[in-house]
Amino acid sequence: MLDDPLAAQMALTVMRAEDMFQRLKEPRQQDKLDPPLDPAIAVAFDLMGYLAASDALVKLDDRLNRMVLQPSGSPVFYGFLARSKANPHQFVAVIRGTGNLLEWLKDAQGLPVPHDPSNGHVEMGFSSIYGTMTYRAYSGGQFVGAPIRASKGIAAALPDGKVTVVGHSLGSALATYLALDLATIEKMGDRVTTSMFASPHTGDVPFVHYFDQNVATYTLYNYSRDLVPTVPFALGYAALPRAVKFTPEDAQAAIEYNPLLPLEIHNVACQHHAVCYAAMLDFHAADWKTLPPIDRDCVACIVGPRAD
Repeated sequence: MLDDPLAAQMALTVMRAEDMFQRLKEPRQQDKLDPPLDPAIAVAFDLMGYLAASDALVKLDDRLNRMVLQPSGSPVFYGFLARSKANPHQFVAVIRGTGNLLEWLKDAQGLPVPHDPSNGHVEMGFSSIYGTMTYRAYSGGQFVGAPIRASKGIAAALPDGKVTVVGHSLGSALATYLALDLATIEKMGDRVTTSMFASPHTGDVPFVHYFDQNVATYTLYNYSRDLVPTVPFALGYAALPRAVKFTPEDAQAAIEYNPLLPLEIHNVACQHHAVCYAAMLDFHAADWKTLPPIDRDCVACIVGPRAD
């Protein structure tokens, strides 16, 4: 049975980053790039800056006659960089996921574009959104300086110490590209690691092997009933070589699942939620019934501890 309390806490952290963005939708403040840190995150981390990128939109490409994932023209909040209060030399760069990925899943036919350093290919939609990602320092309740390319900005903010790039869903794809750029372009090497969950395929075999060779330590958990880690379906895409694919029998939590309706959206979402990954990795990671109302629909997917 899986037992990874640290990864479970990282899954809860990225869930809370998703909550931070979700809360902006209620007062129609999606263009706000500096939402306050979730209180549970603020207890453990000090904010250093924010990550922004173009929103992920699912659009019909008339030329290809298929639905594709594309960046919008407007930047939105995607995550943050923070320093651990327990260890001032440990940092996290947290990248949220998006519900639009489940919409795209229905027609998930990713388009490959060249990735020159690996002599391979990456998925066009994920890569194009990552290409818009910027970092901007934050202090005293306001932004400091101009936004700059995410990897360059984070590397400049961290002259020493180690950073864990955390991502879920689309955020895992973006975290893959960011971790690779930090390790290679920014020459941070083994100061970079990841904690990722439910990642779609980010590239082809040459690309994922290049990642594996250049990011010395990384963690990626993919649940066998989660459809997102299986897409894009064709065109030579592959999972990262050291990704951990686990089954219901491996998990600490039982998750609601109807085998007769594998593509029904609630069924699909239950297998994909960050909070469900946290429960499956460590059922005691949180008191699930006391999580905020914004997470209740996701928590409802957790049936209970898995019976041996």
